Amino acid sequence: MACFFLTVGHWIYDFQTLITGLLAVGAALYAARFAQKQVNAARLQIEVARDQIAAIKDQADRERTARLRAARASLPTTLSSICEFAQEAGEALHAAWPAAAKLYPEDHDPNSVQPVTANLPPFPYELLDSLERIVELTDAEDVAERIESILREAQIFSARTRPLVSGTDINTDLLAIHIIQAAALYARAESLFTYARRKTPGVNSANLWDRVFAALTLMRVYEPAILEEAQKQRERGISPGEADSVEPE
Repeated sequence: MACFFLTVGHWIYDFQTLITGLLAVGAALYAARFAQKQVNAARLQIEVARDQIAAIKDQADRERTARLRAARASLPTTLSSICEFAQEAGEALHAAWPAAAKLYPEDHDPNSVQPVTANLPPFPYELLDSLERIVELTDAEDVAERIESILREAQIFSARTRPLVSGTDINTDLLAIHIIQAAALYARAESLFTYARRKTPGVNSANLWDRVFAALTLMRVYEPAILEEAQKQRERGISPGEADSVEPE
């Protein structure tokens, strides 16, 4: 028996490196298997989280689409109200054009200042919330930019023409610019009707200046000084109105 244990002891001593290596390999395999289980569990958690995030995103997209659809449904009415305001404002400004300038345009000095009063309608600010909702919800960048330009144009136009309601001294050059700006506001709003009615995915591609001249015709503005100023701005490459270039005072 002593000889047996002595033999086993010698065997263990002779092969201790091998035995240590086998034990190390076994421990490594166990650790690797344990680590793989952890990796698999982590992957499963990631997949579950990814599916949850995708589900939340899909739900948010559906809700956003529904809100956009509701806002878009009321957009034609909003645009019509803005166009109506712009037309009435343009006609009111044109009606305030000095009689002497109408009768004797060749003899009139466009820089001469004279008192002018215009019966301008109030801007329908209560409708702006629906426009802001479209900007918040739409994926069409050109639509968002056009609506932003309408909001800026309306703000600038209202600020610039407010003194005319109670009467102020102004020359016809500046009065012409105000009339063109009213036409620009009309044109910007009118360019969104095809989007509002789901005929196009974005802003109507027709040239905005063409729409301005069409709006001036609708307003029955035929004064050469006004049309020449509009044409001059167009030839200089200036955007209609002031929304794209000037901050309100």
